[in-house]
Order: sequence, then C-alpha cells, then structure tokens
Amino acid sequence: MIVKNREKPLIIFQLEALLRRLPDEHPKKSEIHKELLKRKAGYRGEQSVDYYLSLLDEEKYDVYQDVRIFKNKNVFQIDTLLVTDYFLMILEIKNISGTIHFDSLFNQLIRTIDGKEEGFKNPLSQLTYQKNMLSDWLLDHKFPLFPFETAVVISNPSTIIKTMNGQSSAYQRIFHASNLADKLKRLDQIYKNPLISPAGRKKLKKLLLKNHTPAKSDLLNRFQISKTELVTGIACSNCHTYYMEHIYGKWKCGNCLYESKDAHLEAIDDYFLLISPFITNREFRWFTNLFSPTKASRMLSALNLTSKGYKKTSSHHQISQPSAPF
Repeated sequence: MIVKNREKPLIIFQLEALLRRLPDEHPKKSEIHKELLKRKAGYRGEQSVDYYLSLLDEEKYDVYQDVRIFKNKNVFQIDTLLVTDYFLMILEIKNISGTIHFDSLFNQLIRTIDGKEEGFKNPLSQLTYQKNMLSDWLLDHKFPLFPFETAVVISNPSTIIKTMNGQSSAYQRIFHASNLADKLKRLDQIYKNPLISPAGRKKLKKLLLKNHTPAKSDLLNRFQISKTELVTGIACSNCHTYYMEHIYGKWKCGNCLYESKDAHLEAIDDYFLLISPFITNREFRWFTNLFSPTKASRMLSALNLTSKGYKKTSSHHQISQPSAPF
C-alpha cells in the first residue's frame, strides 16, 4: 500500500515564489525559470511512475514516495522505497527524453536529443549511495541486514535506453516504468525467505515516517540574490500587479480596482518560502508595504502561526506548509 504519498516538492513552491518576487529585468530570472522547469519535469516523471506503483499488491508492498532522512550529519533522499517481507527496493526515477546511455568508464549518463549531447550524474552511483546509507541507518535501528535491490526507472515511455557493450548485466536495473511490475515478479521468484514480521514492518513504517525531513533550500543564497532585490507588496490575483493598498478592511488594487480581504496570505507564504520561517510585525509591514503596526498585528494574530517574545520583539513562526497552491 502507499504508506507515504508523494507531495509537490517544496523547492517548486520556492522557485515559483522567487520568480513572482523578482523584477522582469532581473538577470537571474532566466536561470531560475530553467531550474523550475527542470524540477517540474522531475516531479511529473515521479507522478507518472506513481501510477504503476498504485497497481501493486497492497498487502505485499509498502510504498514510500520521496523519503529524506538524516544519518548523523549526512542526508539521503530516496525517490521511492518499496518494502516487502523479503527484500527492499530503491527506485531512482528519471524523466529524461531523447536517447540516453550509461557510460561506466566515466561514470555518467549521456543524453542525446536534437543532435546535442548533455551529461548527467550517473543515477546508478546515486543508488549505491542511497543503498549504503539506508542499510547503515537500518542497522543503527536494530533491523536485520536486508537484501537490497535498486533500479533506475525511466518515466518517459519514448526515451531510448542504450548501454555500452559488455555492460548488459549491470543495466538490467534500468528500465521504463511500464516494466516495473514484471521486474518485481522476477524478484518475487528469487527471494523466498521472509526477513521481517508484520510487527517489524509496522515498526519500520513508524520509524521512516517519523524521521522523514522535507528539504528546504536557501534560494536567495544559492542564486546570490539579496532580499532587497525582491518586489515587495501585495500581488493582485486579477491583474498580477503589486498596487494593492489596505483600505477599510480590504486590499484594493490601484490598477484594476479588484478587492480582496485575504490577499496578504500569498505574501506571507512568499516570505516564509524565501526569507525566513520567522516574521516580525516590522518585517511584515516591510514585505507587504503596510504602514500601520496595528493592522499588521491584527493580520498576524489571525493567522495559524506560533508566536514568541513580547510586544515589539515578538516574532511569528510558520508551522505549516504553504497555504496557497500557487
């Protein structure tokens, strides 16, 4: 069964917020847009594979989608983890179009499309790292030494997969998503001795869910952008300009006259996504172009946020995922 569902990655929310908050002429905007397209393509690829995962026997397979765990100071992220009584399987999902082949000599994946070649990290090496980290983590928590299987799943059915001569055995672990069920049937014929009890799977489920830690990137630092370069104010959902003012209990757009009572919610999400998980009254007023401390206090108090401190030093902390689907 699907134990942990895949969620839209936080990095996509962050990139979308950053693009909203940068001026059109900003020199980094094109680079950020390309990164967003790449992330969305990866997410779509994972979602397409999730369809095939949903068809698996719910009693036989526990499916964990997008698991990220810390081991000491290191972190490992797994696109999909399959847990059975007999073996564990890690899937690395790739949404890559064109023709791909795996170069074992230089340890890279090469994609050819429209006559151009592009190199990527070898996902087989990624799988080795994930396997080793998960195996050690499980041993740390007193689980037995499981048999591990790993596979690179290509989500795009039109992608052509090629291997180097003499490497066919290694690349039995690379296949299209539509072949996943057949691969699992073959593994079921190989592994016959159960290594974990129902109670053990329940314990593992609790442990994996408890230790999963979603990733959040510091995009401003990564792209070397100062927060002073961001567009402040409240975005109008009708004309998408930042000319909204708070008048008589409503936000009113000076460009198209559209009105909204909660237009500031997206701005709060943008602040948390891009700048800090904490916001003060003063920072809220700066980011929303609101001049009244009293109005700012009322708006912050109405949100589902935790607060700490007193009076002017009080700050509010985000306690949930972004409220807007963007």
